[in-house]
Amino acid sequence: MIRRSTWIVLGVFGLLLAFTLWWRARPANQAVGEATATLEPLWNVGAAQIVLIRVEDLQAGTTVEAELRADGTWWLLEPEAGPADTTRMEQAASWLALPIPRSQVAPVGDLADFGLDAPHQRVTARLDDGRELTFEVGDEAPTGTMTYVRLPDRAGVLVLSKYGLSEVLGLLDPFPIPEPTGTPSATASAEPPAGTPAATPSP
Repeated sequence: MIRRSTWIVLGVFGLLLAFTLWWRARPANQAVGEATATLEPLWNVGAAQIVLIRVEDLQAGTTVEAELRADGTWWLLEPEAGPADTTRMEQAASWLALPIPRSQVAPVGDLADFGLDAPHQRVTARLDDGRELTFEVGDEAPTGTMTYVRLPDRAGVLVLSKYGLSEVLGLLDPFPIPEPTGTPSATASAEPPAGTPAATPSP
């Protein structure tokens, strides 16, 4: 005959097993809505079509903006004018050409649940035909590897990988302006070079 204590242990074990199975099967963002998979990109353009990138920190009130010049280099417009890091800008443009969301949250309730009632950042890419493509950035998703974003002209909240997005948002970090190349200006010496006789004053 099975003892009562054994039944209790078996019951507790069953509850723990059921909880574990439920926890693994639940959606990652169950608290804020059910995530449905989608591979439709925010947009699909060529990286070479992107001629201006603007990243705004809407909470700190700072902006980084750079444009592509005819010679293929990037030029910083904000926060101060100067040559931009072309490698960093090309990496950002490459990601912005085809940003693919990992999923879409549905249904969407209060945008505050996603940090999109007052977005943290806004990203804008201007194309060579004058069109501007924009999305807003909210909170990180509960997984810690995703970020909620929203397009102003599309309903719903999308989930992007924060690692790809960091190529763009990282431009808000202190942006190094390369030192101008060239020969440093000569500094006049107070004394004549060695071996050169000093000038003799005229009588």
